[in-house]
Amino acid sequence: MTPYLIGLCIGLLIMAPVIGLALYAGLIARKEGGMQRDFARGFQPALRVVGGSAAR
Repeated sequence: MTPYLIGLCIGLLIMAPVIGLALYAGLIARKEGGMQRDFARGFQPALRVVGGSAAR
């Protein structure tokens, strides 16, 4: 049970910023209007970081 809880906590710590970024980008997109364009622009830096770390 304990390893399960530790894994769950670590998973939540890793996923929390990702979920927060998604919600933040969605709120900005909704506020500005054009959903698709702003959503993509909000995610570009994050995708670049993920792609860069995966490429190494």
